Amino acid sequence: MLIESPSTDGLRLHLRVNSGALFDLAGKGGLADFTAGMLLKGGGGLAAKNIEEIVEHYGIRISIKVTWDSTDVVMISSSNDIEAMLDLCARLVVSPSFEQAEFDAFKRTRVESLKKGPPAAPEVLKERALAVLFGAYPFGHPEGGTAESLSKIERTDLSYYHDRFYLANNSELLITGNTTLEEIVRISRAKLGAWKKGAIVPATFRTPEPPADLKLIVSDSPGAAAQAVVAQIGFSRRVPDYLAAAVMIEALAASNKQAAVSFGSEVSVHTEAEARYLAGPILTSVQAPPDKLAAAMDAILKNLRTFKNGQLDSQAIESAKQRVLDSFLRGVQSAAGVEDALLDIELYGLGRDYLLHFEERVNAVTPADCVKSAQKYVAPASSVLAAAGAVREIEPALKKLLTGGSALH
Repeated sequence: MLIESPSTDGLRLHLRVNSGALFDLAGKGGLADFTAGMLLKGGGGLAAKNIEEIVEHYGIRISIKVTWDSTDVVMISSSNDIEAMLDLCARLVVSPSFEQAEFDAFKRTRVESLKKGPPAAPEVLKERALAVLFGAYPFGHPEGGTAESLSKIERTDLSYYHDRFYLANNSELLITGNTTLEEIVRISRAKLGAWKKGAIVPATFRTPEPPADLKLIVSDSPGAAAQAVVAQIGFSRRVPDYLAAAVMIEALAASNKQAAVSFGSEVSVHTEAEARYLAGPILTSVQAPPDKLAAAMDAILKNLRTFKNGQLDSQAIESAKQRVLDSFLRGVQSAAGVEDALLDIELYGLGRDYLLHFEERVNAVTPADCVKSAQKYVAPASSVLAAAGAVREIEPALKKLLTGGSALH
């Protein structure tokens, strides 16, 4: 794909492989991220030092990001040398070397970094909640893996992952800048024409069973601010009613914030849905003084039950629709946002007219549509509540929130 921009200096190259952490090998969480990180350590006859020299010579900036659903390689160059960029892309992505010495050093660095300390408290809570919510299902481990899971990865695992998922027919290439489609096709055939195709691996994972009742996990963190997260299984980015669900979640986020207002400015609430190729989580995080955490969580859970029962305000839905549209418009104001939107169309099968009709489709969402989505996707009784703080202060009150649930430690 090409976004022609004659007045732009330089070029952006965005290559997306439509596979990510979802396909990490069992017990080896972080394999997709590790494999992507090793791309810069050599390939196509180039050592890591050679890659650095080429990058410096052509003024290329490279970033590689792995999500659950994709591996994205972005190159930005101050020059218009599309041939040099595509040559480098082909060497790194199509034929990485995965040399043993580079592998050993990279693995050691990654494992030591993870061992140094846990991520920020909210992220730790989220990981604990998702581990209980999803169990052995892929979403039960962090995208980047853990020190334990990375220590199990072998060099042959990288070759396996690369051969299985880094396929020409599992990828898209998008160029933005002052060039032509004819030039891109000509150079791509020369540089990427040998990239093999293969059988695309389907995401045929058994659907995880949601908890039978509300689960509680309490972590003792004396002296720290009290925090909690409610996690439940949500919806896929590919579901037909995605836009209705997105508007509903935006309304839920605003309603949850309003529910926390009575507890004062010390209580903060954030709600989001991580819609992925397969159904990801719906998350509501809360930070509060220890003596207010349980009451704030009680208010949030009651609000979730209100939405589950279909009690949604029509005006709140209209406001939520406008925020969804505003967020979308802000996103596509940047080159990176436009790229992501176009590549998401391919990744999730949204249809080539998705961007053209996005506004009218959001405006067509009705309160009744949102009620159906809330009743279908919001599930407070099948959630995991993870909390952290001084356990003696927060646990007794939190346990009272359970209705037939069980406490985990």
